[in-house]
Amino acid sequence: MARKPWNKISARMVASVSAVAMLATLAISGTAFALGDNSSDGTTDANGGATATQQTADQKQTDTTGDGTTDNGAADTAKDDATTGSTDGTADDTIGTSDDASDAKQTTDVKQSDQSADDKTAGTQSQSDAKASDTTDADAAKADAAVSPAALNDHTVQGVSPNGTTINAFDYWVCNQDPTRDNTDCTGIGDSGINADHALKFRTNDGTFSDSINKWTTNSTPRQGLVSRTLIDGYPQLSATYGSQSLSYLFDGTDVTGKSSYMDTSGLLQVDSKGYYYYNALSTAYQRGTFDSANFATLNTSSKAWTLYDTWAVNAGGNDSTMNGQFFPFNQASTVLSEDRNGLTQRNIASSNGSLNHYFGLSMSSRFVQPKGGVIQEGLGQGQKMSYHFSGDDDVWVFIDGVLVGDLGGIHNASTLDIDFSTGTVSVSGEYDTTLRELYNSARRLNVTSWNGNTFADNTYHTLNFFYLERGNTDSNMSLKFNLKTIPESEIHKVDQNNGPVAGAEFSLYATDNQYSATGRTLIGTGTTESNGTLVLKDAEGKIVSFDDLYTGANHYTHYALVETKVPDGYRRAPDATEMHLHYMAVDSEQGTGTESGVVLSETNPNESGSLWRTGSLALAKVTTTATTNITDLKGNVIDPSPNKGGVMFAVVMKRDKSVSDIDSSDAWKGVSGDQLKGWRYSKANGLAGVIESYKANKANGDANEFEPTTSGGYEVKIENLPGDIEKYYYLLDSNEKGQTEYTVAYYYSSDKNNVTVNNTVRMNFANFTRQFSANFYIPNIKNELFVQKVDDAGKTIAADATFTLYRISDSVSGADVNCATATLGNAYDTVTVNGTANANGLKVKGSGIFPTGTNKLTKGTYCLAETSQPTGYKLNATRSKIVVNDYGVFADAGSADDGMRVYRGAGWLVRPMSSFATNDDVDNTLTWIKSTPRGVTGFDATTGSPTVNATVPAEGYRARVDGDGQMVTARSRTTTDLQLKYDVDGDPVLAYGYSARQAGDDTLYAFDEGWGLVSSTQDVVPSERDNDPDYNSEADHTNLGNLRLSNLVTGSVIVQFTDETVDAKARISLDKQVKGADWTGANDKNFTFSLVRTDTVNADVTAGDTKLTQCTATDWKDCTTLSAHTVGEIKDGNTQRVGVNDDKSVTDGAFPELTFTQAGTYTFSIKETNDGVAGWHYDSTVYKATVAVTSDGNGGLNAEVTYGRVNDSGSGGNIGGTGTDGLPTFVNAYVAVSSLPLTGGDASARDWLIGGGVFAALAGLALALTYEYRRRKGLTV
Repeated sequence: MARKPWNKISARMVASVSAVAMLATLAISGTAFALGDNSSDGTTDANGGATATQQTADQKQTDTTGDGTTDNGAADTAKDDATTGSTDGTADDTIGTSDDASDAKQTTDVKQSDQSADDKTAGTQSQSDAKASDTTDADAAKADAAVSPAALNDHTVQGVSPNGTTINAFDYWVCNQDPTRDNTDCTGIGDSGINADHALKFRTNDGTFSDSINKWTTNSTPRQGLVSRTLIDGYPQLSATYGSQSLSYLFDGTDVTGKSSYMDTSGLLQVDSKGYYYYNALSTAYQRGTFDSANFATLNTSSKAWTLYDTWAVNAGGNDSTMNGQFFPFNQASTVLSEDRNGLTQRNIASSNGSLNHYFGLSMSSRFVQPKGGVIQEGLGQGQKMSYHFSGDDDVWVFIDGVLVGDLGGIHNASTLDIDFSTGTVSVSGEYDTTLRELYNSARRLNVTSWNGNTFADNTYHTLNFFYLERGNTDSNMSLKFNLKTIPESEIHKVDQNNGPVAGAEFSLYATDNQYSATGRTLIGTGTTESNGTLVLKDAEGKIVSFDDLYTGANHYTHYALVETKVPDGYRRAPDATEMHLHYMAVDSEQGTGTESGVVLSETNPNESGSLWRTGSLALAKVTTTATTNITDLKGNVIDPSPNKGGVMFAVVMKRDKSVSDIDSSDAWKGVSGDQLKGWRYSKANGLAGVIESYKANKANGDANEFEPTTSGGYEVKIENLPGDIEKYYYLLDSNEKGQTEYTVAYYYSSDKNNVTVNNTVRMNFANFTRQFSANFYIPNIKNELFVQKVDDAGKTIAADATFTLYRISDSVSGADVNCATATLGNAYDTVTVNGTANANGLKVKGSGIFPTGTNKLTKGTYCLAETSQPTGYKLNATRSKIVVNDYGVFADAGSADDGMRVYRGAGWLVRPMSSFATNDDVDNTLTWIKSTPRGVTGFDATTGSPTVNATVPAEGYRARVDGDGQMVTARSRTTTDLQLKYDVDGDPVLAYGYSARQAGDDTLYAFDEGWGLVSSTQDVVPSERDNDPDYNSEADHTNLGNLRLSNLVTGSVIVQFTDETVDAKARISLDKQVKGADWTGANDKNFTFSLVRTDTVNADVTAGDTKLTQCTATDWKDCTTLSAHTVGEIKDGNTQRVGVNDDKSVTDGAFPELTFTQAGTYTFSIKETNDGVAGWHYDSTVYKATVAVTSDGNGGLNAEVTYGRVNDSGSGGNIGGTGTDGLPTFVNAYVAVSSLPLTGGDASARDWLIGGGVFAALAGLALALTYEYRRRKGLTV
């Protein structure tokens, strides 16, 4: 091969070298610029290890719990309060004010759109009973397949609910809630279901129990003497012979094991041709003419409405075959009736059939007035003796004024009770027995009323209470008939914060001057609340107090003080809230409105001591309207509102739409629906369409305000609570003030009660209607309650049970004489068990319980609260909390810091009477928005218990909230900022009918970890339209309360939280980060990050949350389980930031997760910093060692102690020996300034690469120049 010329070869070599040099220059320069780029946000895991907690330098989520996890606040549930039911037309229906029918027109050519299926069914006609079970009998099952409840409901009759009468129903069970399995006496029946711990038993077989109280009498003779002669706290009580046990568990409104309660049911009774209210199940009683009909009745347990079928059902299965027609209210009609071409027929089901739901009860309360001579003076029953009749089995007890007047106790055949109020005679099973006067005298209650011979004096007021049980599991007979005279009356409703009735509260009514002076008062009447929390005031002669009579009488009384003279044990009412001030507003009877009475109103001036804003007590007007003769619509057409005509007459409250100037225009009015507790809503539509919209909304809410037949032969409707300012109702304004009307009540008739539309509805002419106003006085007593919660040392609830016991130490209302740490506790006063899967009634906090329990009462005095049984795997917390209960509230001592106990305080419940001023409605929002400020308590008055509070300087506390899982989330630092709250009846407040955070996810509680604390609540600012608060309504009324403390309107919540440490030891690795040479800005969420691995050889588990740490043997930590930690935010030059446990025991964001050790031993861990390569910063390469010595604590638990050393320090080892101010590992990062120009400073590595690159570039350029010159001289250039 010929050799190439040297010059060519050398030229090519030079060119190649030059090209390589240029490429090297580019690579080197690129490397240099990459190393010098200080905008990188990348994160380097130098170890290549598997991380258990992924923590990057630009992490944006924060670990607020210190367990290495991210805490995301729960968002509030959005509310949509929009109503439905629009109309595509309008009606010229004058809602306004004229009493002249010719001045108003009614048009019916409007169509109603969006008709819902629910509107086609009458509210009192239940199609099915959700709780009732279908028959297991084969024949019954076949018949059920052939007939539907809807078909049966074509054969119903209209029931009524008399004013002044309340009927409650109760479903009991023993062995199983399924009645088909509860009709056989199971093993242990004596201690199962409703029988448990009770003397009165429900059973199938007569031989199951041997004691007489539970044996059949073998005939219709009742077993008298089972209960005491008087009601005790509103309920029957077994007599001393049978143990004196209260039967409140059978007849109160609570749902307990073995019982479901259905209070205030509607539609069981009918009105007969002689003006009697009645219910009758027996066919024979109907055939004999004792009753106008016999009807099978079933209760819809959802709507609490009775359905009456037009025939009887269920044959007698006992020893009296003539008693066909039985009462089984919790069975569907399809179980016992079928339909053929002639109507309903009985399905030949006997009372012994296993498909029937035995074991149930009823209670009824009727208030009545004794008419002249005990004889009805008007209406259908004119001339009839007022009487009360009952026939049935098993136990029946009838009390009047708390005195037993009808004793049909025991398991027996059908017995009868008859009371003749014209003579006072009381007969059992048709035989004269005794008189009312004799019974009252035997009970030592003769002086509770006035007498006319053996019966009551005329115009005296009385309450009849009826209690009925079916517990024998065979026949169930029930017939009831009475014509007690009722009148509209003003009554007191006494409720606690849970809307539970309060019995035993005593009141006195005084007439005062118009300044409510304490002197010169006249006692008008007194009363004591009954078991349902109600009372009607009576004067010294036992007559009902009539404010109308007091006004028209010689003294012309107009101002009153209603004083609570006795607060029942276990309840409280502050001394400055026991007096409610009222004034009477007269109505001009010459206006032609049919109004025959005035109305009693609450004082509304916030500066007045007895006003509703200071006492929490409220008088709400109610109106009873009666239509008797000449019932016509506005056009003069005669209307027959009889139930059998298929129509319905009803009332609707109307609110004026001020955007329409003509008050007589139908467009100037909207319907109002709702109630006091959940708020009032205006209809979207105006005029007749709005009327129907509101009527349907009220009906769906169970209160359609429909007229019902009365014993007087007319029709009556009672609107219990009138919304808005009663003084602005049309009927109460003078003639020259009618233009200022804001509310009125209008009356309508629809020809189709199942499908009310604008086409079949007309407005009534109310000229012949009569109205009588009265009032409901809602007066709260706050039930003393104390919550307790158990958590672990991470603040999380514990699934296992813990027991807390409350010990009563003294009667002191200040607690000054009690030291719970050294007190002798004695016997337990009350005990509650909690676990992390459940919460106390009404409290949305997991792991909580409530005192008192059962029938216990938290009465005034000083208590000690202690944990008496800890959850499995945890240590008992020996700290005790002192509890003081007085007229001003329940107070809990949080002890000292770091004792494992905290006390959480919140605004608590709003007392129920005031809910109408707080519900998110259209009428009034005075109490919708409040704020709560933390306050410290330094002591209590020794006599009154009044707390000493610094009212000007807030106390420091920890803000807290409850997350969506019911866990308490508490801030780590103290503050004094207000909690901004909003009333939340439909959302998810901490307490039912309480307040939620005004802003979603904000705090609602304050935690105190030492001493006494509380929160003081006042009215907050009202949002404006631009705040976009969905509950803001510019038309709603709002009273400015200024800085008035709302302590009598909100209950204040008290939650004592105990922390239990686990038997396992826990430790947390901490470190310090220091920077030098410059500030670390922490911009763009850049943080210094650190890693930790386990390095010991102990054969025991170490966990961090759900992560198990295995021992790491790899020097590069590859494939090891690592934990991560990081700094947070800015660190100033020369400063140090803690990562881990602060000196105050709080845990920083970004700390290593807490470690858990299950066995004693010495455990070691290595810690190092991750080099994230941020320009200008030198990272600390030191590897530190943390040693955790786990030892026994001598009480079955473990303790852990952490010390630190160095694994390396640039090659050297040894103990830290005090490096850092507190012996913690201290990672130091130094900053060296980097110029933006090459060769002028900055990182040495990048600078060296740039210099090298420059040299290579110069050589490459020289080589290229020599090559070019050589080729030019040789003539090789192109």
